[in-house]
Amino acid sequence: MGGTKVVMYLTIGYKLNAVGEPLAFVHWLCVPPQRSNKPLSDKIEAWEKEDTTEKRTLREKYTEAYVNSLTAEGMKKELYSISLRSPATTAASMKETLIRVGRSGSRVNELRQRKKGGQEKGELRSHTQTSYYFSEYLSQCLGTYAAGDDLWSAGDNECKLSADLGIRGCPDGGKREYLPSLRDNTLMMDNAAYHQYTTENTVSAFHKWVQDKLGLKGVVFTPPIVHGSTLQNMRIPS
Repeated sequence: MGGTKVVMYLTIGYKLNAVGEPLAFVHWLCVPPQRSNKPLSDKIEAWEKEDTTEKRTLREKYTEAYVNSLTAEGMKKELYSISLRSPATTAASMKETLIRVGRSGSRVNELRQRKKGGQEKGELRSHTQTSYYFSEYLSQCLGTYAAGDDLWSAGDNECKLSADLGIRGCPDGGKREYLPSLRDNTLMMDNAAYHQYTTENTVSAFHKWVQDKLGLKGVVFTPPIVHGSTLQNMRIPS
């Protein structure tokens, strides 16, 4: 499609009725292309020179004294809150990044230093954007349909918003021959990095999120295929 990126979310489930006949549960959502995420231009635009409320807030908050008082975990949370990543995942790098933001009052300049960020005013990309879209699909779209609500935009042919602005209003469809009991159902997903894989020793934040937010029993992740092996060592959440 001309290099554009369109994402299809598809959820399929089934169960057998009293006489052994399969009942289907299907839901899909097509997410439109994102805007270009090309690096910011080296040219400083006029709007970037304006002394905005956001700039003043960033300068006032991220003083060297404040940043130096933060733990590594605290700095990570601050970067997350302003949709930025430091060049390296070290305490020193996170500290330098926050201090630079405090001095300039600009997140855009920070993105420009590493040749990142969109070209439009204020278009800053969170490093968890893909996770955000997927979580939004689960909580606001699939979750409501599985609970018995109507489809969002079954009669629409195209999305009312771009993917940059959220997925609500994107065309969706489904077949619901039964209402799933969420607390008795497990979601099976692949092991993409943004799904936050659950191991034998740890339960990922995403796994806990679908339990707390959607009321699901849990999540099973398909393991990587190694030397021809397929679905091995998967544990159904207890």
